[in-house]
Amino acid sequence: AVFDGEKFDAVSGLTDETSVVPRIRTIWGFLAWQLGAYKLIEEQDQKRVAPGGEIVKKIIGDKPTLILLDEVSRYLERSMGERVGESTLYRQALEFIQTLTTEISGSRNACLIYSLQASAREFFGDVEILATLDHLASRVDAKREPIRGDEIFPVLRKRLLAELPNEDIANKVANNYVDTIKRNILSYVPSEAERREVEERIIKYRERFALAYPFHPALIDLMRERWASIPDFQRTRGVLRFLAVVLRTLKSRNSREYLVSANDIPIDEPEVRSAFFTEVGQREPYQAVLEADFIGANAQVMRIDKIFTEAKNPATRIARAILMYSFGGQPKMEGKEGEVLPPGVTEHDLMLATISPYLDSTMMKAVLKELT
Repeated sequence: AVFDGEKFDAVSGLTDETSVVPRIRTIWGFLAWQLGAYKLIEEQDQKRVAPGGEIVKKIIGDKPTLILLDEVSRYLERSMGERVGESTLYRQALEFIQTLTTEISGSRNACLIYSLQASAREFFGDVEILATLDHLASRVDAKREPIRGDEIFPVLRKRLLAELPNEDIANKVANNYVDTIKRNILSYVPSEAERREVEERIIKYRERFALAYPFHPALIDLMRERWASIPDFQRTRGVLRFLAVVLRTLKSRNSREYLVSANDIPIDEPEVRSAFFTEVGQREPYQAVLEADFIGANAQVMRIDKIFTEAKNPATRIARAILMYSFGGQPKMEGKEGEVLPPGVTEHDLMLATISPYLDSTMMKAVLKELT
């Protein structure tokens, strides 16, 4: 059974095409109708009063049953003003959802899948509805993200690229980057044990580079993990929106970089800046920073780039990466769920994000001294 809260009207309900009943009026009536058990709940549907647990249990039955709920928050938003005796349709619907989740959790053959918006910005209605729904269902649910971990890499390729990249080229670029990172980072590792640990991580990193191509995996990680702590950031959708603008700008500039990394984000481009601050917020506080450090006539990075003429705008590139890491925070390894570290980036993580065939660790450290 499937319920689409965007389409189901809270006032008029749905006319039954088979004419078994004149009109299905509620979410519980609609689900029961699809499961062939409408007669069990007809009175509650017509009176728009939430059914009790025993009736819901009978509707679910013993056969394998899958119930999908989508855009329930939209339906609840519209039902808030519908009076039902001394109650409202909104309150009755919440009561039903609580009963449904309880009965589903006690069933061996039934499964309920529901979707909630990932952020308040994605839902334009009363954000308290999202919080209430999340609380009701979280008592018995197992939350799953639609896209987890490295599953995002093929999604980005499919949604943002006209055609899939050549795998041989992806592997060559991955090998080139990872070998460069290995040469540069291992020289700073103090002990043999730490050296082995870094080498093991680098082996896994090689695979991620190939999977993420033409995007640097560290760029995707910072958006999916660090920016995820920003209240209005929408993880996968936010990543797609921002990278679409970045790719369009880089293409218009005829960019020939091996990968799109944090230090390649053309923040000097107004469209990219606008997309960036749309996702992370804090547009006004950072405008003065951008003027002084990036885009002004006397921008600091431009002055430092003139010092290091043997490299390709190293100060601009490193400063771009630092800016990307200045929003959100890395999730804490220990502590309560949702707790994050303050915004910022360690020198080690900055190395992983910026070192490339045309920017080594020696140049990076020299530029960082000038930037600070």
